[in-house]
Amino acid sequence: MIRLILIAFICSTSALFAQGEPLNVGIESFDPPFVMQGTHNEAYGFDVDMMNSLCKIMNRTCAFHVMRFAQLIDAVANKKLDVAVSSITITSDRAKIVNFSLPYLLSYSRFLERKTIAKEAFSLELLNTKTIGLESGTVFLDQLTEMGVKNPNIKEYSGIEDQLTALARGDVDIILMDNATAVYWASNSSDSFKLTGPPYMYGNGYGIAVNPADPDLLTQLNQALVQFQNSEDYKLNYNKYLFEF
Repeated sequence: MIRLILIAFICSTSALFAQGEPLNVGIESFDPPFVMQGTHNEAYGFDVDMMNSLCKIMNRTCAFHVMRFAQLIDAVANKKLDVAVSSITITSDRAKIVNFSLPYLLSYSRFLERKTIAKEAFSLELLNTKTIGLESGTVFLDQLTEMGVKNPNIKEYSGIEDQLTALARGDVDIILMDNATAVYWASNSSDSFKLTGPPYMYGNGYGIAVNPADPDLLTQLNQALVQFQNSEDYKLNYNKYLFEF
């Protein structure tokens, strides 16, 4: 009887420890309004606050790890991270490498250009003559192909900051990024950038990437995500970061 009690105690304490262990979350360094960093390198933004809420629901603590966007999915696939989030669009190609949570937002893209460029009626055909800046590892090159842009002159950059710098310098004519990110920079660039063209839906929404070998974590995340999306915290988070987008 004592042995059984001890076994039951060990099992229960082990489960409690596992339940409260840190969740290693990969994020991009700067992807407003989804991921941003404060003066002391503290992470915040829609995706960061969402993950903190999910960790709270799951009785875990989020440990954030900053890396380039192009590294996030491979890091999850190679078990260097438990999950990754940073407005990651769910696509069939990516779903061959990692599992995805339920989508937590629809995924739209948007073009951004310099405000100094003369007003020119936007059209997808016009892009055939433009130099387009993209962030490496994103879905936007595939999206340009699906849009019917022929032989685009593409320049890829390792991060959004480099992508924006290239646009400001005139190294590229136009850039394509997440709609909310494009709107953010059009509103917070001291009138340097402007939106052009409509938002374009692509992929199957934004999801949290999870290693396929961890189905239990995926189930827990989805359950927490449903609970979060039906909570007051979700409304506060959405209104704080995405209301204007």
